[in-house]
Amino acid sequence: MAYTKVQAKGGGCDVGGLIKIILFLVALGYGAQFVKDHYIDGVAETKGPGGFVPVPSAQGLRADAVTIVTAPGASDDAVARGNKMAAALKEQGIPVLRTHQVNFSGGADSVAAARAVLLLSGEQPVVLVRGRAKPNPKLDDVLLEYRAH
Repeated sequence: MAYTKVQAKGGGCDVGGLIKIILFLVALGYGAQFVKDHYIDGVAETKGPGGFVPVPSAQGLRADAVTIVTAPGASDDAVARGNKMAAALKEQGIPVLRTHQVNFSGGADSVAAARAVLLLSGEQPVVLVRGRAKPNPKLDDVLLEYRAH
């Protein structure tokens, strides 16, 4: 009877695979930073006084109102921040529209459309003021942006 010799490999780590995972995570981090810089922060020359950035025209919104968007399923904290913001703006005599979704015009420029998607999928509530948006802004930023136009 013939026997085959079987040799077990050590239980060590696959260093090559680990390096690939680390490189992937680094690339993913740089990619996320690139998107943030070029679609949100990279529009410094077009930011309004309150730090709001241009987004495509939203359909069905009042031009004279501040729109506060809190997506369905948002945290209780986000909803509370939106409610507090709406109340403070109304006290200032500023018209406010609360909503759970916004539809943007179809002919929007692709950079502005991508920026809108990133903003709306980020920290909430997102506030829109006359064609510009900012995620979870401070009341002072909203007032500055509203009064500048």
